[in-house]
Amino acid sequence: MTGDVKYEVDAGFFDAVENDRLYSAEDMNRPYKKLISNGVFATPSGEASDYLQVLTAEDGMNVIVSAGYALIGDKWFENPSDLMITLTQNSEVLTRIDSIVAQVDKTQAGRAGNIVYRKGTASSNPVHPDINTEEDIAEFRLADIRISPSCVEITQSLITDCRGSDECPWVTSLIYQVDTSTLYAQWQAA
Repeated sequence: MTGDVKYEVDAGFFDAVENDRLYSAEDMNRPYKKLISNGVFATPSGEASDYLQVLTAEDGMNVIVSAGYALIGDKWFENPSDLMITLTQNSEVLTRIDSIVAQVDKTQAGRAGNIVYRKGTASSNPVHPDINTEEDIAEFRLADIRISPSCVEITQSLITDCRGSDECPWVTSLIYQVDTSTLYAQWQAA
């Protein structure tokens, strides 16, 4: 309107005219940050699912990471089909804990989603290997697998499912819960 004073803020997306509009992947992902929390997708009813679950392949040192979807580091992540991973036998005299990790590498050289097998260190008190906490490499620990020196076959009892934990949360809703306390206080005052 005539006499308006405008203060420009970020908005999008608009058609380019003579290439005056360039958008990055970050621009494309920005709306998701307000709608969806990072995590592995659960079922539509909010129950746990088998998405990205690590299961025994019942075939020696092999495990299967089931197909599934997640939002990791504000990027969509999809394992389109079951993926078989062969774990390394333990040649040490002590037990180790290995991890299967879902990773989004946002570095310039990476720019990819990965399922990572991370081998632990044998110890009398084994702990799982660390997951990356750098901003440009986001990781969720899908499972830990306990590998004893005598282990020649991975059974389901050796696998600890980490989905649904702090290190690998569930996405259970497309919208965060709305805080209505301010609205309620206004209503009370009225």
